[in-house]
Amino acid sequence: MDDTAPKFEPAAPQDQQQSQDVQTPKRSKHKRVNSDSTERPASAQRDRRDDLVQHSDVEAELDLSDEDADPADSIVDFNWDELHQKYHDAINQCSQEETELMGEWLNLMEVTNEDYTSTL
Repeated sequence: MDDTAPKFEPAAPQDQQQSQDVQTPKRSKHKRVNSDSTERPASAQRDRRDDLVQHSDVEAELDLSDEDADPADSIVDFNWDELHQKYHDAINQCSQEETELMGEWLNLMEVTNEDYTSTL
């Protein structure tokens, strides 16, 4: 080692904390300047008022159609019996698949249990 080189010792944690408390955050000396290169193009800027007007128009149309509808009126040309049958067919299919999966799982557990007990 070179004896002429200055030796630095790390500051104690207390000294570091005190020095951090005394320092204030530095701010950039450069101020942001609007220029053509940093400004958003006009096509990227949206007028929020137009969005609000369009949204309120859609809501108004939906509200009017809801007010005109009577829950007691049946939906014209809708086959409720077919919907009922499709629902039950789908539920029965899911139940059958679930039963098959449970059977496979039970078989897997039996094989795993046999493998485990044979290693003991």
